[in-house]
Amino acid sequence: MNSRLSYNHDREDIWTKALPIPGLLLTTLFTSLLLWTNRSNWTDSQGLYQFVTNNRATSQILVQIIAQLLGAVQIHILCTLIGFGTRLRLNSRPATLDQLRFWNALCEVRLDWSLPFRFFLPLTIFFVVAVLPGAIWAGALTPVVTSTIIMPSASWFYPASPYLDVPRYSPASAEFWNVTSWVAPSDTIRTEKGIFTYSPNYALQGLILNVAASATSPDGTAQNHTKIDNSRFTYLGRSFGVGSSVGLVDDSLNSTNTLGYNYTEVGYSAQVTCIVNDTSDWTLTLVSLSDDETFPNTYLAAGNLVNGASDGYAACGLYNDNDIVALVGHTFNDQNVFAIASGASYAALDGVQCNAEFVPTNFSISVNVTESTVIVTPLLQSVPVPNMESTGAIVAITMREPTSFSQQNACDLYRSVIGDTLTSNIANINASWDPTLNALTGYQSKTTLQGVEDSLTSMVDNVLLAYSSAQLMIANDTYQAPTTALIKSVRIGEAIYIYTVAAVNFLVVLVFIFEISRTRGWKDLRRFDYTNIKSLVVGTSMGGTAIANAVRRAHASERTVWDGTSGDVIAGNIAVRLTNHGEDLALAFHEEPGQSASRSEDYEMLVHYPGETSGASQGLKVDRSYQPSQSSQSWIEGDE
Repeated sequence: MNSRLSYNHDREDIWTKALPIPGLLLTTLFTSLLLWTNRSNWTDSQGLYQFVTNNRATSQILVQIIAQLLGAVQIHILCTLIGFGTRLRLNSRPATLDQLRFWNALCEVRLDWSLPFRFFLPLTIFFVVAVLPGAIWAGALTPVVTSTIIMPSASWFYPASPYLDVPRYSPASAEFWNVTSWVAPSDTIRTEKGIFTYSPNYALQGLILNVAASATSPDGTAQNHTKIDNSRFTYLGRSFGVGSSVGLVDDSLNSTNTLGYNYTEVGYSAQVTCIVNDTSDWTLTLVSLSDDETFPNTYLAAGNLVNGASDGYAACGLYNDNDIVALVGHTFNDQNVFAIASGASYAALDGVQCNAEFVPTNFSISVNVTESTVIVTPLLQSVPVPNMESTGAIVAITMREPTSFSQQNACDLYRSVIGDTLTSNIANINASWDPTLNALTGYQSKTTLQGVEDSLTSMVDNVLLAYSSAQLMIANDTYQAPTTALIKSVRIGEAIYIYTVAAVNFLVVLVFIFEISRTRGWKDLRRFDYTNIKSLVVGTSMGGTAIANAVRRAHASERTVWDGTSGDVIAGNIAVRLTNHGEDLALAFHEEPGQSASRSEDYEMLVHYPGETSGASQGLKVDRSYQPSQSSQSWIEGDE
């Protein structure tokens, strides 16, 4: 009888063969999405980010569940292909019982400790490898907190970066900022964000002078300083009088998931350069000598500057003018000049004269929300930048404010506030220079001039900043500047794991296609499945008792009996193959050539029972109770 059936009723149906396809489609879909998110640098700062940051434990559980499911799908596909391949092999070639156990353990991804070493070693390797896909999928699916740059223009998956209100000086608000009176106006407000005023000489003098006193750090670099409000932001270097919007009107940007943002603003790059003018006409003149030592003398700080006459003011000094420092700032004919007259206690400052330039400039303002810092950087321009206030009033008012600082403290009898502010910064300059240079000619003059330049520049910057803050909070005269924001977001997975997942999935697909091509779509695959206990029991019983008889003979030759041990090496070496009996499939004993027993041995199974002896049989008992039917006899004889 031919061992191959002549009809297809025992062939596996196409739906069973196609079971790996949905799994392949699922893993390929996930792989494609992961590759797309990685290649397009996709991130999310809205729903997914909020869910991940607020539910970290839940997110990890979900990632593990999905990763293990996808990994299990890929391993299941491989096990299915192994099962299909070994079932086809069983059609045409015999396999030992240990091989069947090995194949079954592979398909079930299960360690069988009783397998011989030659099977157990590859099974262990496969078992370890089967754990890897789930772990790799977890790395490819885990949300990773990162940052995303949001541009002013909107996109289909990102909202547009918000616009920021930036101050301007338009004619509509001139009544606030174009004030020439020395008297403090009433338009000063106090809020939880700070004091905002158009008279910084009254309300903000202490803050401004404190910053000017340490305009230069002892190591010679620009000093960091806090904004002159309650925003708690710190300028790293000069403010240039811009950046007032930061911390005041940036609520839409200053959120919990914003790392920073950047925008541009037009302002003035103030540049102060100083010299010592030995012939300066700005001097201190005694006006009234007190005849009571408890009352100060009165002096007049006045004189012509290089750009014309300036308003003078009175100053006071006990006994003499040693502790007086009179500073004046004057704008005329587009020339901005500072001049200092001082007494003996501040002799290094006497005759210092400075020129100030206000260059219209575009500034890049970079805000680090996380660290509450602001960096202002002048931008190089190929064409001149339009003046933010064309009448020159803001420049004139700015030059006037340091004069007001000095005038209000002109009658401090024991020390000069302005003098101490300038000399404090000069001391910082001296600390940053090489002390061995002290003996060099002109050294002290250079440090003095640089200290004064840096302090006056700091005053100018903060006066401009005070005015721009008032434009925001009082006049509400603003325009909207586009911003580029850096926000916290999440991306899916690490690139190395995403590409590894893609490679593994490609390999699984390749193996699937190769197996389809090699087996012509598993054309000869039978329904018998050795991994199914029902198929195995029924198929084995269909083969009669030939397998049992073979096990008995093998054990008899070793004078032992089969006791059901799974690691039985003797039974494990018995070969079987899938064949047919009529229209029935059967798992039958396969006898290798040269191993056939005599017909009497097929019917007389010699089994050794320990403890029983017979002189004629030398301790063996002959069992003749088994008499196979005619059909079964053909199986025993190995009818092909």
